[in-house]
Amino acid sequence: YLYMPGTAVLSWRGNATLLTGAAAAALLALPALATLPGVASRLSWQSWAAMHSAGGLAALAVGTGHAAVLGSEIWLPPSSWSLGLPPVSLAAALPPAAVLAALAATWAWRAVAALVPGCLGRRAAACHAHEGDRFQLALYQRI
Repeated sequence: YLYMPGTAVLSWRGNATLLTGAAAAALLALPALATLPGVASRLSWQSWAAMHSAGGLAALAVGTGHAAVLGSEIWLPPSSWSLGLPPVSLAAALPPAAVLAALAATWAWRAVAALVPGCLGRRAAACHAHEGDRFQLALYQRI
């Protein structure tokens, strides 16, 4: 519940919902402000791109957390779902959570590829086989 039973005091879930909702709104406002003509003309392209990529990703993460905190109380068990349909908060939280999971997997792969010597993580055309390397690639055709 968002409120403590029998009182007008917010529970931890109510406080967390308000906090994540306000933080998501503020994070969504930053890239929106950066697109205003007066602001965009004063920003370098690096800061504009960083504002949109990092700011948008942070807003996505906090907004997903907002939907999760708000509705996670009614997600389980699935037998309690009305007409067998998932709650709206679950349907709202799953797609951005999948995007965040895919981004995390991509970043993890790049981190592992940077640590492994040889051809892992490089494009095939840029990878050369060296004598003595554990990871060798025979490049037969250029893609």
